[in-house]
Amino acid sequence: MEYIFVCYAGVNRSPVAVDVARTLARKYNIKNFNADFLGIAYVNYSNLDSFRKRLNMADIIFALDQEVSRDLIRNGISPEKICNLDIEDIYPIKGYPQLRNELERILTLKLEPFFKKLKS
Repeated sequence: MEYIFVCYAGVNRSPVAVDVARTLARKYNIKNFNADFLGIAYVNYSNLDSFRKRLNMADIIFALDQEVSRDLIRNGISPEKICNLDIEDIYPIKGYPQLRNELERILTLKLEPFFKKLKS
């Protein structure tokens, strides 16, 4: 299964989300788990087709907030593939590394039910 996590820049939230998802996949012994991340800020007309193709190949697209969900839909991604995690863009991890722990905690709380459901 292919999962893609999308935030605005692809620098803080979505890479951490991939790390948390991989940890949960191991915890719940989920096989064939593939996860990657993207930043929607870097989508433009020159790469829109490859962006859409990559996202449409994913089984689930985890948007990190509502604005990213809207941008994905505006760019032609089916709303049925999008799961909004509703995590605001307030985690400048590079400047404040202590925020990573808080972000990991929130992501774990939001993603763990998904992995429990996959396991059953």
